Amino acid sequence: SDVVPYVRERAMQFAGHIVGMPISGKISMLLYRRDIFADAGLAVPTTWDDVVEAARILNGTDMDGDGEGDFSMCWQLTDSDICQEQVFAAGQVLASMTQSNGTMTHWLFNPDTLDAFVGSPAMAHALKIFANMAKYTPRDISCEVLAPANLAAGRCAISVKSDEGFRGIQVIPNAVKGKIGT
Repeated sequence: SDVVPYVRERAMQFAGHIVGMPISGKISMLLYRRDIFADAGLAVPTTWDDVVEAARILNGTDMDGDGEGDFSMCWQLTDSDICQEQVFAAGQVLASMTQSNGTMTHWLFNPDTLDAFVGSPAMAHALKIFANMAKYTPRDISCEVLAPANLAAGRCAISVKSDEGFRGIQVIPNAVKGKIGT
């Protein structure tokens, strides 16, 4: 009874049986630089395709005032296998394309047959979106726990992070405090 009802009744159960235990209550959200979007005349993205288009338009813009163009995305993608962020990032994209009926449906597999969505049109589209966003993301960043360092330094315009990333940007000293929208 000390577990949030949604987690207890939906996320931990399958076919009436408890199949897992909660380890996190994180919520993914889009973080964007309100000032950079306003300067470019861009609306807040409402779809992944919108995010990719905004990233394409903003990529190469000098966002931190150092006279050099910056990557538009701050997504913690690395060539290392020690960061879990890229797994979460891919999941954020895929879940939004396969989970068509909220928590009552699936995101990795069909709940009735347990067939995986590998090779499905949704998986193919999610991977295409993910690959397109990766083009606008630097690879030389570390695995930050709280807030993306490039975002905090003002060197990008878009990030997808959990609620803790948004909270971190609000409380730690940084170059974009008060400029981040969700």
